[in-house]
Amino acid sequence: MHAGKLPGELSRRGLSSARKVWVAVDPEDEVVPGRLEARLRVLSTGLGDDEAIDALIESAREEVERVTEAVAHQNPFWT
Repeated sequence: MHAGKLPGELSRRGLSSARKVWVAVDPEDEVVPGRLEARLRVLSTGLGDDEAIDALIESAREEVERVTEAVAHQNPFWT
């Protein structure tokens, strides 16, 4: 399910938007393909060192975490 559909799904199940919920992401569906796609993009630039690739992926992960935290502070639904 796309994250944008989550509020509707919670409402459909009778859950308040003020209620805190946990959302599990299936790594096979979301995380692993994204990591593989990122690795292929880096390799296509000519980088081949696993440490360099992992460092770039970690940098992108940290940026996503910063954005996610900023959104969470603006929208209580995300906390």
